[in-house]
Amino acid sequence: MNRKEEDRAVEQIIVRLEEKFPNEPPTSIEKTVREQQLALARNPLRDYIPVLIEHAVKERLRRAALHLPTAA
Repeated sequence: MNRKEEDRAVEQIIVRLEEKFPNEPPTSIEKTVREQQLALARNPLRDYIPVLIEHAVKERLRRAALHLPTAA
């Protein structure tokens, strides 16, 4: 996956998460997705980055909705 494809996939993740978590501010979702993308920036295997980002952000948003502590 090249950078352009990854960026497109990340944009789609943001849209899906905004639909799935309508009570969460869109700017907060985008910020969380971008933070997760940055955290994975040094990972040489880029094909799975969008999946890892979406999974991690969904978990964060679910925990926030339930007021549970986030995993470190």
